[in-house]
Amino acid sequence: MVDQSNLTKGISLIIVSYCGVKRLEKCLESVMSQTIAANLVEVIIVINGRDDGSIRLIQELTHKLANFEIKMLYTPEKGVANARNLGIAQARREFTVFLDDDDVISPNYLAGLFKYADLESLTLCQLKNISSPTALAEVSSCLHQTSNSVCLNWLFAVVTVMRVMTMNACKIVPTKYLREFKFDVNLKSSEDMVLFSALYISRRLSLKVVPRHEQACYYRLARQDSLSRQTISYDFNIRQRLAVISGILRSIDDRSKLAHPVKFGFFLSRVLGEVMYSVRILVNNINYWLRRCFIRS
Repeated sequence: MVDQSNLTKGISLIIVSYCGVKRLEKCLESVMSQTIAANLVEVIIVINGRDDGSIRLIQELTHKLANFEIKMLYTPEKGVANARNLGIAQARREFTVFLDDDDVISPNYLAGLFKYADLESLTLCQLKNISSPTALAEVSSCLHQTSNSVCLNWLFAVVTVMRVMTMNACKIVPTKYLREFKFDVNLKSSEDMVLFSALYISRRLSLKVVPRHEQACYYRLARQDSLSRQTISYDFNIRQRLAVISGILRSIDDRSKLAHPVKFGFFLSRVLGEVMYSVRILVNNINYWLRRCFIRS
């Protein structure tokens, strides 16, 4: 059993950054604007790999975050999984929230998540894709109704929540579970999907969604060519996808849980998800190069 005696009320906000000096300021500005009581939050910033000036930038901005407890960590080792694990090891609040250095959050993000969080749930909120940190209302939320059909809306909600709950974004997680299920540093991709899949299968956790009227939203930077930049290769499309599936199985501490129909169905959905993810990368690359060919011609 994980020791919880040193966990206190509130949120550990973990921000991991690699060469993020050009991105961090917007990210931290959104943290500064949070409506939650400052004494409920500790901000843990983990700089990994080569320092491109991020440490100095954070030191210059620290006075603006003076109301929050700030911890800054540095590791020369590259890798988001290792950096997140370092952040988790320093977390001293009951709940943990992750924020990528190129993303931003709405003012009521932390307050909304904390209001509905409990120690036996994964609590999700709205997620919106944006093209830049200054464009905060471009795309409708990922958690919304799509038709007047109750059945279709239910199916959409299930599929969407299952997809979103395996991301680091837009959720609050009981820290005690993150101390048990660490990010796999050996994976080259989808380490967040592995962790949250193993956690959901291994533990009796409920899923909750913060109501939209709370205006708790995670704005994720979605570059139009991000998928097409991923190189099609045997390593990425085959080997890494198999490594992710194997990683889920390896991380489940009691595989008898897979005998439960819902848990097994969720695992199968993740396997199918990896296959479809690989196909999506392939299709995006084909479309990307076709567009380039037509533009040149």
